[in-house]
Amino acid sequence: DDGTCRRCPPHCDICSDDRTCFKCTFLYLMLNGACRASCPMEYYEDMEEGRCGQCHPTCGSCSGPLEDDCETCSSFSPKLYKGSCLKDCPTGTYYEITAMECQECHQTCKSCIGPDPNQCSQCEKGLVLDPNTLLCGVQVGS
Repeated sequence: DDGTCRRCPPHCDICSDDRTCFKCTFLYLMLNGACRASCPMEYYEDMEEGRCGQCHPTCGSCSGPLEDDCETCSSFSPKLYKGSCLKDCPTGTYYEITAMECQECHQTCKSCIGPDPNQCSQCEKGLVLDPNTLLCGVQVGS
C-alpha cells in the first residue's frame, strides 16, 4: 500500500501479502494460500504442482486424486479393496480387520469369512459346501 516491500510468509517465494502465498519454496507444499512441509489427512502431496491435492471423498488418506488412489478409507466407505474404498467388500472377498481391507477368499469359495479353504460360506458354481467342515468340494454320490 505504501510502496514498501514486505516479507512473504515463511517458506513462501511469491506472495500478495503477509498471509497469502502463491508459490512455496522448494519441498514445501501449498494449501489454502499457506506453505506446509507435509499435507494433512484427506490430502496428498502433489510434488509436480508443489501443492496439497484433495483426495477422493471416500478416502481417508491417498496417493492421488482418483477413486482408486486410497491408502485408508473414510468412515462413510470404510472397506479398502484394490485402492478403492467401499461400503461393503465385493463378492469373493472378506473384511480383514487388522489389515483394514477386503482380501480374497480361497478360490473354491464364492463368499467366505476368512482366507482358508475351510472358511467358505458359499461355494463357487459346481461345488458343494460341506456343513461339517465348511469346505467346498464336488458332491460325492447321492
